[in-house]
Amino acid sequence: MGAIKIPRYRYSLATYPNMDPAAEGQVIPERYGTLYNLVPICIDLNAGKWKLNRREIHAITAVREAGQTLISGSEYTSDLANAEFTIGVTPVLQPSTVYYFVLESDYTIDGVNYLGYGQQTDGSKYTGGTLYYINGAGTWTDQAKDLYFRIWAKASLEAKAFILVDNWVWVAGWNYKALLRASAANTRIAQSFKTPASGGPWYLSNIQVEAIAVGSPSASRTTRASVLSAYSPSEIQVGVKSYRMENYTGEANRAYFPQRGAATDLTVDIEGIETSGGALMTNVADIIQDIQANILDGDADALNAADLVALKAARTETLALNLDTEIDFESIINKLESGQLWKYIPLLDGTIGLKFAAAGEPAGTPHYRDEHFKSFKMRRKWSAIYERVKVKYAQDGGSGEFLVAEAEALSAKYLYRSMRTLEVETFLTNGADALLLAEDYLGTSASAGRRQYLCWPTVEVEFELRAGLGWELIPSMKVKLTRARAMSASGALDAVLFYVMDVQKDSGSGMVKVTAILDAMTY
Repeated sequence: MGAIKIPRYRYSLATYPNMDPAAEGQVIPERYGTLYNLVPICIDLNAGKWKLNRREIHAITAVREAGQTLISGSEYTSDLANAEFTIGVTPVLQPSTVYYFVLESDYTIDGVNYLGYGQQTDGSKYTGGTLYYINGAGTWTDQAKDLYFRIWAKASLEAKAFILVDNWVWVAGWNYKALLRASAANTRIAQSFKTPASGGPWYLSNIQVEAIAVGSPSASRTTRASVLSAYSPSEIQVGVKSYRMENYTGEANRAYFPQRGAATDLTVDIEGIETSGGALMTNVADIIQDIQANILDGDADALNAADLVALKAARTETLALNLDTEIDFESIINKLESGQLWKYIPLLDGTIGLKFAAAGEPAGTPHYRDEHFKSFKMRRKWSAIYERVKVKYAQDGGSGEFLVAEAEALSAKYLYRSMRTLEVETFLTNGADALLLAEDYLGTSASAGRRQYLCWPTVEVEFELRAGLGWELIPSMKVKLTRARAMSASGALDAVLFYVMDVQKDSGSGMVKVTAILDAMTY
């Protein structure tokens, strides 16, 4: 099972015929917990529909494009059951064609508070456009001047935006004369432009304009742009309207349009797969059970029920797994184990045990004495000493970068001259949990229930038990050892607890070889 690659499902044009072709063969993610800056896949170029996960997710908390956070409902719609959202269709501009962009805002018309847009005082750079007003009845009236504006577009949805049409002539004395909603007669303002004769088609990225606020229009106003291919006898809109235009004074005003393909600047924050009760799934026990049943298509009952309950109660840290690239299941388990100090182990009864160390001596701890050992070796392990542990957590879904929490043990540095650093990559999301784990590895937190003491030399034992003994032992269990001759202060061990690290079993001879380390949590 450990060799199985997950996620196991992939995007295909057979399933999504209108999908972005660049997504063919990519894995369909399996995502747990709260994740940021994810890059979705466009599964319908015609409808502007994007997919985030194979199965239902708990929430879409933010959709951003070109650095702007979109408004749910008006600028995108969510389909959580299918882990999808729709942002609409990008306007596509054809060569040698006259278009019109129309600006309109939603503040109250009163003739005093309005937006003004910069007109040129010299039209020598671009002569193909003519400024229009649209009054409340829909009548267009030619004006004498053009606006300051630039049309930014992309040759493909993956390409960078460039200036397709430039009507930006900076001349001393330019003035604001085009007034948006200066009175009831001016509810909108429009500007024509003509695309170049060669090249194309182009995907509209944004429209840049000069603007100023006159009076005190509402600060919460929403200004949008739309592109028309015709206005008479009826308007024909190209693609969808823009997102909210930035409300700045000066040239920074841009109206960004949705990008319906593999846009490089579209990122999403989500809350991933849910529990059966509808809550966000973040607990390691729930996640392992979900992977077992719903990704590996295995038997959920194969996980030892008692261990599942115990692990869920003992390991409550919040996790986030972004499974958006193929990885073998064993690697995921290893990362989960090192991130929370527990073990995923096949048991003799055919179930899978979820074992973890707890402070003190658990009930039923096996006790082995001199007469049980066929061989016994005990030594100090100096290689397990670290001065510093760095725990990587909260991986960014877009950049792949981690945050880092670290703990330091000066005893390792000054007593044992060790300045080694251990780095542990985890699925943890909380800085406090990550710091506690770093302290757990070093054993510097007295309150921890899973200390490892990597800042001191480890006392390690290796022993082989006589036939028939120790067959029930598995890693993460504790054993009690009594040994007349041992490397201890008194020269003997007297029912001292050790933490089992490795067990090798020979079914033919019945021999069991065990490697264990002193359980420092008991002292």
